[in-house]
Amino acid sequence: MDQHDRSGEQSWLQWDQGHPYSKRYGDRYFDRDGLAESNYVFLRHNDLPARWANRRAFTIGELGFGTGLNACLTLERWRQTARPDACLDYISVESHPLGADDMRRALAQWPQLGRTADALASACQQLQPGFNLRVLESGRVRLLVLCGDVDRMLEALDAQVDAWYLDGFAPARNPDMWSETVCRLLAARTRSGGSFATYTAAGWVRRNLQAAGYDVCKAPGFGRKRDMLHGHLAKAVDAPAQGDAAAKPWFQRPKPAATDHAVVIGAGLAGSATARALAERGLDVTVYDRPKPDVAPPSRLPALIVRPYPERAANLRGRFYDAAFGHAAHRLKQAAGWHPTGVGVIAHRGRLSGHVLDAAELTQAVGTPLQAPGQWLPNAGWLHPTRWTAAWLDHPRIRCLNQPAPDRLAGVPTVLATGAAVTDWDSIAPVSRARGQMSELAPPDGKPLPTAALAGGGLCVPSTGTAWVGSSHQRGQTQATPDADEAASYVTNWLERLGWPGSVDVLTHMAAVRAGTPDRMPQVGPLPDAAWWQSQYADIRHGRPGARFPIGRVVEQRWLHRGHGSRGATAALLCGEIIAAAITGAPLPVDRETWNALHPGRSLIQALRRA
Repeated sequence: MDQHDRSGEQSWLQWDQGHPYSKRYGDRYFDRDGLAESNYVFLRHNDLPARWANRRAFTIGELGFGTGLNACLTLERWRQTARPDACLDYISVESHPLGADDMRRALAQWPQLGRTADALASACQQLQPGFNLRVLESGRVRLLVLCGDVDRMLEALDAQVDAWYLDGFAPARNPDMWSETVCRLLAARTRSGGSFATYTAAGWVRRNLQAAGYDVCKAPGFGRKRDMLHGHLAKAVDAPAQGDAAAKPWFQRPKPAATDHAVVIGAGLAGSATARALAERGLDVTVYDRPKPDVAPPSRLPALIVRPYPERAANLRGRFYDAAFGHAAHRLKQAAGWHPTGVGVIAHRGRLSGHVLDAAELTQAVGTPLQAPGQWLPNAGWLHPTRWTAAWLDHPRIRCLNQPAPDRLAGVPTVLATGAAVTDWDSIAPVSRARGQMSELAPPDGKPLPTAALAGGGLCVPSTGTAWVGSSHQRGQTQATPDADEAASYVTNWLERLGWPGSVDVLTHMAAVRAGTPDRMPQVGPLPDAAWWQSQYADIRHGRPGARFPIGRVVEQRWLHRGHGSRGATAALLCGEIIAAAITGAPLPVDRETWNALHPGRSLIQALRRA
């Protein structure tokens, strides 16, 4: 899969009178009475909607997203019966996702699902391998689609599920989905008292579920099917840590906070994204923001690019930014300050991976003559950060105060989203600081402005009759004071790229200070108790296995969200969701490996290994 919609590309998919059929598995996605069967098997035998009716948060897990039929029905019923302040997390694993057009075609036979089906198909238009978070229903529903092999996706998932829909293809045709390993992974990710339901009654499936710890019952099947299975987990399974979780106990997720209130310090991109995610999960959020005028954050700039950052090799950082961009592109569709112009990435020092257009093709895409090849990203765009942060913080559960935070906030989850400001925790989670600036240019007479944003060795964003170009990168400079001499180099660069004469009107300059990290991954997660880590983990330099160490101690209710560098407009939204999920005990929207790579304690561990 890539970032493009896959509709119509599945050679393994065929249609029979409007019903989808998988040639890969030799099985139908649903029977002709699929909607009624979904209601009977999955909702009725998980005792839904009764179980979510008085809950503020509920999590459903599904194996086999397929056409999205179960998700559509669930969202319809949840919208009708859940509390007005309730949140739903819907997690679904799918090895071979359909394209958006195929989903719409499959669901078209149930017109009553029209609104929900269209929203769901639109949300699934740009799915990537791995974890894909989409927010629906004005922030009340989080859909997490895990694209990949079922055992690998479940192993990477950090969640406690209330009800499972086991809806893969028939066990005889898709045995991997019903294996003993998968059933044990399901049980380890099921809350005590959680349930499951499935249309099959195969004996070996029943035995695998029982061996995993479920109490399993038979019930009459739907229609012509004789039996089906359903059951519950009477006691949570204390499964031993495996894989990454066992190898790195220092990054273990802390227990959720028992509170209805949270504090965010900082109202830039990171702070706004985090505050909104917490508010949508039902917390009352107080945002404190009194930035120093000489340390202006990137959110004070007039334009920031939102785009994917493909890597030459498929690595963790590339997967993270793919997931972050997919989430941001969908979430920003109706947001203030969002301009979905597309982005042309001009070749710069050979740093391009993926499909490359020649100069003529790129010129046609961006609307202005260019002399270099590059990439065209039609789903990308640019953000006016000040407009966006103001709108994103406009929520009934968010209160913004233009003042420093109190010194004591004991027991209240507090997210430190302070950007490049110098802080007491710099020694624990160090960042580098760099000034960058942009300049506003008036185009010469007869020279067209690009119709899309441009990136690659800087950025160029068309505004109303002008263009903002940039940007510089002055490492170690922490004063956000514009410098005309500093602007000269990038202005000259863009004049050459755009084919404009060497002298244009430079209307104004704006500067900001970024905070970045050496690995280009932000710091997102709990703040480590540095003294405890240095004492308890000192022996990791001797190569002792992680399983012999205790779980990492963190500073109580202190969380960090910063270090985005120039990529905050792309990644801040997903990172805000990660912190909100961790604080409230909701499913993490990224895999365990990504959680570890974002953890603010990673620098401490690296230093201890080198000691």
